[in-house]
Amino acid sequence: MRALASALSAILGILPATTLASPAGPAPAIPADQQPIVAARQVHLSRIQRTPNDLALRTRSVLTLFSNAEPEPDRLHQWAQQALADPHETLQFHPLPEAAPGLVVLYQPWEDDLMIFDVERQQARPELQHGPAPVVADAGVGEVTAREVMAATLASLVATSVLPNGYDADEAHLGLWREHEGRGPALEAEWIVEYQYTLNRRVAGLQIIDAGVRIGIDRNGTLSSVRLTDVKVQALDQGQMPVTLTQAHDAFIASEQGRFPGASILIEQERVGVLLGPHEATATRPPCLVINYALRFADGPGPAAISRQKVATVSLVSGGYDQVHPVPATGQ
Repeated sequence: MRALASALSAILGILPATTLASPAGPAPAIPADQQPIVAARQVHLSRIQRTPNDLALRTRSVLTLFSNAEPEPDRLHQWAQQALADPHETLQFHPLPEAAPGLVVLYQPWEDDLMIFDVERQQARPELQHGPAPVVADAGVGEVTAREVMAATLASLVATSVLPNGYDADEAHLGLWREHEGRGPALEAEWIVEYQYTLNRRVAGLQIIDAGVRIGIDRNGTLSSVRLTDVKVQALDQGQMPVTLTQAHDAFIASEQGRFPGASILIEQERVGVLLGPHEATATRPPCLVINYALRFADGPGPAAISRQKVATVSLVSGGYDQVHPVPATGQ
């Protein structure tokens, strides 16, 4: 769900899901963000602990999307063992040094964060047309083709059981990796390196922010990166939330304005979901309005400073402003 407009007014009471007809005819429908959410009222989340065989098989399955060549089984298994040794370290691996020298694998156990990317595909550049600013970025194949390739890749990941069910290509959030080159005030160029589509798994009506996939499509329409994270999920106690999205949004705005009265709040994305804290191995969470945002500070005549993007959650059960933490690997 895209960011809600900051002009939404505060809702003082809990709004009903339906309205009564008036003598003049049916009352207007209540906007979706002012209706109670029906979903699991609690979700139990826990970190995944993979075995070397499981990690090696998962990695091999994703590698088949990049190359027909097979990594050497012993090297892959040895890397998987080493990668699982320290839960907070990220270990690098070059699975196909001869057949696909640009392919790189990274894994971090704590977030079950597996990333595979092709450096050579990401470094592809167009024939640049330099000109005066503002310049229009060279888009390569364009969003339509990139989205089609993303959807086909997602279907392959589900079909091979790398990903479970619960992913919808229509919910993909698009980010653009752009590069810029300047050769003087009137000689500038910009191009898109990668179309990056991020999706999170949906369980019992909620997005699981710690379980997601980011699929990168290069400017030529070829798969150039895949990033996967996962957690164990158990949904409990289906029911109606007492707090609406509008109330949760307003609670977030009020809290941040109280903490940082001179800052502007830049909201990137809002959705209904759950997530673990960065240091939690397991937790039971209520459904929340999950907000990806940054703060903009403009003191004096100089350029404004913008914070790193972070994630806040507001409970749809209690209305409490629960957490603020760094953005998970596939959480934006």
